[in-house]
Amino acid sequence: MVIDDQTQVDLDDDKGGDDTDIDDTDTDDSTGTGSTGTKYVEEILEEFDLDSPEELKTFVKDLAGLKGQIGDRDLAKLVENSETLEKFQAHWAKEEQEKLKESETPEETIERLEREKDEIQGKRKGDSDRRKAKEAAERALDDFNDTVTGVIKADKTIPEEYRKFFGKFMGVGNPVNDVNIDDKAAVRRLTKESAKDLRDFEQAVIKRYKAGKVNIPAISKAEGDAAPDTGGKKIKNLADARRVFAETILKRK
Repeated sequence: MVIDDQTQVDLDDDKGGDDTDIDDTDTDDSTGTGSTGTKYVEEILEEFDLDSPEELKTFVKDLAGLKGQIGDRDLAKLVENSETLEKFQAHWAKEEQEKLKESETPEETIERLEREKDEIQGKRKGDSDRRKAKEAAERALDDFNDTVTGVIKADKTIPEEYRKFFGKFMGVGNPVNDVNIDDKAAVRRLTKESAKDLRDFEQAVIKRYKAGKVNIPAISKAEGDAAPDTGGKKIKNLADARRVFAETILKRK
């Protein structure tokens, strides 16, 4: 494994330019808020699980529209009234059902009871099928986890420091298996949390390298990396370059 750190550090403070002091404060001339305002917006985005300033704008517009509809009315009271109305509607629906039962003929009663029975049986069957499917999926997942874990333990070429990462990358105990992909906030949180696994794995690799447990393979220059043989001909322009390239390809054939 090759660890190639190409980080460049400029130690030369003197660029030979104008010595005039420059105020590099990130300030928006139109608002004067600068970096403080930007940080505040970022905090709001994170707190309310929003992805961008555009989503924040839509969020605020929705709130403003809701405020326009509610006005000065008590929101808690509106919720209470809505729940009360739902209860009354359920009561009225039950009364209507009772009136229908009183007015129906014996044949209609039999037909209704058979229909209700079929609906109940259908619901029970659906619940049973969903429960069986869930149990089958859980068994399959357990078998998968056991198989992956067994292979990792049996493979002595996998370093001990890497095994927990390898298992998780393969899906064993990985929270991505349970995340609701329709929940953007949950997906966002999981992605941020998973970044720590990546950093921890990177540190594990570096520690093994420092401990001398990682052998750096010898890298030979591939034939394709060598400069093309022009046969001693000097290339003066693009036409010459194309001609030499064509001749080189023909030679290889």
